[in-house]
Amino acid sequence: MKYYAKIFKQKQLITSLSYNYSSPNIKEQVINWLLAEVEYYCSKIKLSQNTSYEDIISSEDKDDKIELSLSVPQISYFFRILHNIGIINNSNQHEIFRVLSKSLKTQKTENISIGSLSSKYYSIDDSAKNVVKDVVFQMLNYVNKNN
Repeated sequence: MKYYAKIFKQKQLITSLSYNYSSPNIKEQVINWLLAEVEYYCSKIKLSQNTSYEDIISSEDKDDKIELSLSVPQISYFFRILHNIGIINNSNQHEIFRVLSKSLKTQKTENISIGSLSSKYYSIDDSAKNVVKDVVFQMLNYVNKNN
């Protein structure tokens, strides 16, 4: 599957054709799907090597995650903004989801799945937008007060 992901990354893209302009292009979707499958099969192999699920979970340091007061949809939208305005320069969103999944948690969710981040990244609800907008205003006010 890594081979096919490599092949798709090297394909040329026709940018003038689109079924839904708000969705990522088909190349990104296929690459993200292939990388998710590779990650799934790698984790499946880890589990099948006489290692219990509890051993794998306990080997990961849960305390190394940053807890945010935002929900998963709000986190996804916030990082989508950072990506869209060029602060995050990764061309592959799956890499962003993977890093966020490993390093962040919410008050309600200890382990944020890559799939959840991905689905919320592409389908944003209005309440998440409003909360993130308020957070950005709070950040701006903080910067203005502390100059």
